Amino acid sequence: MSQYRARQIAALPTSQRGVVLFIALIALVVMSMVGISMVRQMTSGQQIVGNLAFKLQATSFADSQTEQVLVDLTNAGKTPGLLDGAAFPGYHPEAPEFKAQAFDAEDESTWEGKVRLKDTPVNGVHTTYVVHRLCYPKGADEARRCVGHETSGGREQDSDPKDLPKQIQPYYRVTTLVEGDRNSRSITQTMIY
Repeated sequence: MSQYRARQIAALPTSQRGVVLFIALIALVVMSMVGISMVRQMTSGQQIVGNLAFKLQATSFADSQTEQVLVDLTNAGKTPGLLDGAAFPGYHPEAPEFKAQAFDAEDESTWEGKVRLKDTPVNGVHTTYVVHRLCYPKGADEARRCVGHETSGGREQDSDPKDLPKQIQPYYRVTTLVEGDRNSRSITQTMIY
């Protein structure tokens, strides 16, 4: 047996080089980097989905405000001549573009006469709107010209006082800005008649 033991001792290496330890450390670092990148990627995906939800919520608030403006327009239209003046807050009987003024939906400073609502269903959400009737300024002795929908023929056209037998229903442009959580902004423009 002593011969067998002598061979076994001779087969063992006399010194270790540490190569396996070095490779194991590199593999551990690579696996840690992969794990960290997967966690960051999942967190980024959750943030994107969350931001998308806030954007959809802001657009939903803008749609509901447009519906409220439609109700206000319908109620104001029941009184003859009311829509020629300031029928309700935020309403303008003439479009600024037709008066050689600038209107930019992205630049809130051009929203003359805008209304910023204080009562919103969710805290932190602010709604601002402005309504323009797409009409030219009324001259001293002429009827108002509007861009609208001909109710008798069903086609779009620019109304002319000479064509008074035709009924022109003017277009109204409702521009709504909703600012919500996480700096979400939604600007919608709706044309209604």
